[in-house]
Amino acid sequence: MLQLVSIGKDFNIEHERHIVLEEVDLTFRSKEFVAILGKSGAGKTTLLNIIAGFTEPTSGKILFKGENINLFSDHAWDSYRNRTIGFVFQDYSLINHLTVFENVRIAMEIGGVDLKTADEKTEELLAKFGLTDKMDSYPRELSGGEQQRAVLARALANDPEILLCDEPTASLDDKAAQEIIRMLKEEAKSRLVIMVTHDTGYAEQNVDRIIWLENGLVREDTRPWSPEEEPETYEARPTKISLIAGIRYAAKSLKSTSFRRVFMGLGYAVGILCISFAFNMSTGFDDSISSFESRISTDNPIIINDGTIVVGRDRIIPLKDEVLEDEVPEDRYADAVVAHDMSLNSVEKENVIEKSYLDQLTRLDEDDVSGIGYIQKTVLHLIRYNEEGFRLPLDIEPEATEEQDIKLSVYPVTPSGDIKPFLEENYELLSGSYPEKATDICLVVDEHGQVDTALLQKIGYDIEIHEPLAYSDLVGATFMLVDNDDYYRVNGEGLYEVSDDYEGMLESEKSIPVTLVGIIRPNEGGKDILKTGLVYSSELCTMAAEKARSSQVAVAQRRSDKDIFTGALVDNDKAKGLAESISGEQFPSRIVIYPRNFNSKQRILSFLDDYNARCTTRLEQVYYSDYSDSMTRNAESMLKGVKIALRTIAIIASFNCFFIMFVMVSDIVRSSRKEIGILKALGVYKYDISMIYFIEALMIGAFSGMVGVCASFLLTYPVNLLLYKTTGVPEILVFDMKTGIFLVVFSILLTITSGLIPAIRTSREEARKLLST
Repeated sequence: MLQLVSIGKDFNIEHERHIVLEEVDLTFRSKEFVAILGKSGAGKTTLLNIIAGFTEPTSGKILFKGENINLFSDHAWDSYRNRTIGFVFQDYSLINHLTVFENVRIAMEIGGVDLKTADEKTEELLAKFGLTDKMDSYPRELSGGEQQRAVLARALANDPEILLCDEPTASLDDKAAQEIIRMLKEEAKSRLVIMVTHDTGYAEQNVDRIIWLENGLVREDTRPWSPEEEPETYEARPTKISLIAGIRYAAKSLKSTSFRRVFMGLGYAVGILCISFAFNMSTGFDDSISSFESRISTDNPIIINDGTIVVGRDRIIPLKDEVLEDEVPEDRYADAVVAHDMSLNSVEKENVIEKSYLDQLTRLDEDDVSGIGYIQKTVLHLIRYNEEGFRLPLDIEPEATEEQDIKLSVYPVTPSGDIKPFLEENYELLSGSYPEKATDICLVVDEHGQVDTALLQKIGYDIEIHEPLAYSDLVGATFMLVDNDDYYRVNGEGLYEVSDDYEGMLESEKSIPVTLVGIIRPNEGGKDILKTGLVYSSELCTMAAEKARSSQVAVAQRRSDKDIFTGALVDNDKAKGLAESISGEQFPSRIVIYPRNFNSKQRILSFLDDYNARCTTRLEQVYYSDYSDSMTRNAESMLKGVKIALRTIAIIASFNCFFIMFVMVSDIVRSSRKEIGILKALGVYKYDISMIYFIEALMIGAFSGMVGVCASFLLTYPVNLLLYKTTGVPEILVFDMKTGIFLVVFSILLTITSGLIPAIRTSREEARKLLST
């Protein structure tokens, strides 16, 4: 039983109040065929919309089975429209991009009916209304009568208790109109059917009850409800459209999209392409920057020398509680030069590298340091057998100490002392393995696989220039690091000389085996900082120096005022120098630090300056040499500018994409207002409507994003080729799969953000307004 109590409805049009319905009191039976008649503007359709829940009354209340539906929640209204009300529209209001079958089935999907049951029920309804052969047709392919029958089938899909029909025969010919009236009359046997019509003849011949409206008032009711009839109760059940149904609906909507939307989607994809290009160029530029910075850092490492160095006054770091006085006058003259003692601009500083400082360097961040080379003036005495069985002596001489000579014969290590990371990153292994132990040495060849002929001959290979030597003949070669006490002996004159007792050296317990474990060469783009030839670990130098300092020959030289090899008298400085040449250095005479890039270099310099700032005496401070400081700063400023430009391009392209997508999705929502109205009329919850357009926006974003990213990938090679021919710079664009995935996700988020707001706003409008679009 449906009851209208004092229903009133008015609209404000241009600040004027227009009364459409006024104090309407009507009660309807659960099973009857009612026709509402009246002139245009009498309020017939408005009354029908209020009963359907498409618009709210200004006053009064609606009772259904004793329940005041004016107090319904949004979910309860949706349930009422989906399960209680079936609505037949005057203009059919079928969803154009769905087939007849899908238009009928969607009402059941909204009501939560499982797909199999919904399909079976849809087939039954279409067969009942003679549309079996039209179930796969689209609304535009049907006649007016066929469309109205499809609407009637959809209205009855959930077996509603009330069937509302707004001018169901207005657009039909006489034959089709009579067929629709016959069907409605049949349906009135099992439910309440309320029909708004202008056709008095059809109404008087077929309906059970006629209600006349005039100027918003009930003028006549031919069969009013009797109070003696039994009332009923009502319980609302919420509607919910499934995710699969939402995806299917969104896909069908996109499939029927207009060419304008296709072009807008392509425009959006082009925007994603531009963003991708900006990212790819930034990646390529970063790679070029990294290569450039690495090359500059390799050619100009940070050098720390033991001994006297010259430091600019501006680099002197004050000790604790110390204030440095600036002796340089601050006065400047526009028309005169200033006499000044230029020697005041720099000072001499004695660097002393000790264990505490070496321990400090182990605390450097490994991510900042490519490698640290420790140069020690230590002679390594090696012997080995050659193929003919001869024992060959080999002395590896101390490193050169010239400032410009920064090629190393020791492996650079990480701050943790690990060798392999630096070699694996910068040197290709041609044969054997990378060194892992202090006693592992390698042979370094140049980019052409060449090594000095004299070196090969010196270590026992009978070879001529340009003659090849198999890797297998070199890898695995074993040398013996000989102790000073075995390497030198005292002759009959009481002087020391090099021994020729090679057998004794080989068999001595003091000798340490050293193995050539691998052959390496610089990687393309790697750091080429090792000298061609035999290279070894700084630990091997330290090991040899520690053994040499306690040897008898070293002790003898330290205690003597003569050269123990020649017997000639020497002064104290010369004697000290001879002792050091025999025993080697305890600590490195030079430390070479290779930063990974410019930022790493600045962090390393700050680390070294912080160490000096914590020192309590000037002697403890250790200063470095940085020959590329000004070039580094200038290059860094330039590179930052280019990076900012690329990021700006990406940001502008992002705003452009957002604008395009906002316009496109807003256009989709705006052009779908009628469809949204139909969905609301069928009982779809407003958030489910938002979900459908959320899915549609997600699909657009995913598709456009993938098109843009794929286009970026496909264009990378030809664009790089064109740019290389133009600029000579290789691989300016570098496609990165992670960036591609990020851009697809970014595209999806952008479309959802730009489309969700208009979808939510539209879904909250009254069904009446949306249906009148």
